[in-house]
Amino acid sequence: MKTTKESSLDIVYGVHAVTESLEANTGNKLYIQDDLRGKNVDAIKALAAEKKVSISWTPKKTLSDMTGGAVHQGFVLRVSEFAYSELSDIMDKAEQEENPLILILDGLNDPHNFGSILRTADATQVTGIIIPKHRAVG
Repeated sequence: MKTTKESSLDIVYGVHAVTESLEANTGNKLYIQDDLRGKNVDAIKALAAEKKVSISWTPKKTLSDMTGGAVHQGFVLRVSEFAYSELSDIMDKAEQEENPLILILDGLNDPHNFGSILRTADATQVTGIIIPKHRAVG
């Protein structure tokens, strides 16, 4: 998923990332390129309406500024900040599981690698993932 922090706002951009975030109910404001038309626009607009997410028709340059010049495909979604668990919560959960597995990551700086690790952890039912507060992706 493509994400960035823009003026302390978390955003995702691109057709697939925006669609997934809307489906996960994490979006709170959708920005669509003002001259964009087509089936993707109709589908994402309908999903945003279903999820009660407000839509702002926005110039392409503004969207490009929001994403730091990254390819946004005409869609930017402001999302809720991710809520991290406390270490004690992870340990409590681990104590309740028969075969807990806790993954500890350190020095990971590539968001693509981080995403791959998260998907693998989810598929293998990892109990919790511990990441450092500073100098790391996440």
